Amino acid sequence: MTAPVSVLAKGTQFARIAICLGRAGELGLPAALQVAESTYGPTSQVAAVIRAAVAAGTTDDSQWAAPLTEAQIIANDFLEATRTRSVLAKLTDLRRVPTKVKVPVQTGRATAYWAGQGAPKPLSKGSLDSATLEPRKVVGIVPLSRDLVRLSNSTAEALVRRDLVNAAAALADASFLDPTSTGVPGVQPASVTADLTPVASTGNVPADVEALIGAYAGDLETAAFITDPLTAVQIGLRSSGSNAVVVGAKGGEAVGIPVFTSSGSPRSTSGGQIVLLDQAAVLMADEGIRLDVSEQAALQMEDAPSAGAQAMVSLWQNNLVAFLMERRLNWSAPLPGTVVLLNGALYGGA
Repeated sequence: MTAPVSVLAKGTQFARIAICLGRAGELGLPAALQVAESTYGPTSQVAAVIRAAVAAGTTDDSQWAAPLTEAQIIANDFLEATRTRSVLAKLTDLRRVPTKVKVPVQTGRATAYWAGQGAPKPLSKGSLDSATLEPRKVVGIVPLSRDLVRLSNSTAEALVRRDLVNAAAALADASFLDPTSTGVPGVQPASVTADLTPVASTGNVPADVEALIGAYAGDLETAAFITDPLTAVQIGLRSSGSNAVVVGAKGGEAVGIPVFTSSGSPRSTSGGQIVLLDQAAVLMADEGIRLDVSEQAALQMEDAPSAGAQAMVSLWQNNLVAFLMERRLNWSAPLPGTVVLLNGALYGGA
């Protein structure tokens, strides 16, 4: 028997769990379970996942871990929803590694040689090293009206889903792509473009693509272009009628290499940037997303909060519920030439 196919938008089940937790407030998981059962039904995925966090497992219950599978499905569903917003989710060929584990990395390419019969075999000078990615956190706090969270209709679910997806995607992409993001020791990794010498745009799409490929030392079979949606649209307009470049706001393909777009890719009045990277050469540690909910906390409504500040906003007094999204991420591109950068990409002056 085939499992039923969900017709809900990606990330909706995750948003429903957030809504149940928000409506329960400080009463915790038992109250959230009651909300889930009354709103979505006692046999729903949402109720099963919340119930798993309430009930203790026993060695006599062969099905006690089944809701954990449901939880993983919902988490994966939410991460899939970020694909339209986050370039990190679109880059499926990145080398996925765990945190705090030493992994081998290539720092110099190996070379093969022909060898005659009876002749010494030449030694390849490829070099290996090791790298360890420490856990780093991307954190987003999304305050929403409690009246909105209490609504159980599809409009409220869509708004909550949109805000949670955006919070999970925006900062990570900008931190991954922005060349001015040089990292903070123990807090934030440097972007994969930090400290690179950029290739200057000529204003001509084919010439710029050729220049990027000329500066690239990675494997073209696992390569990807990354740029912002407007630059991608300009490339598509200037390449109209070309079979080699089919690109739009949601990406596409250029000379057989996939093009991904992200609003986190830097852009100024001088134009956008285009990155060409070898996905297989970039180490990526992604330990998933954690969600906390509170209606009793006091928040600094600042994107750069300071310790001990007095200007605090009470969630309870202002009828707000705050969702804390925490995603553990880290990355590294240890092999030189596997990430190259072009800036000032402005095609058509739009």
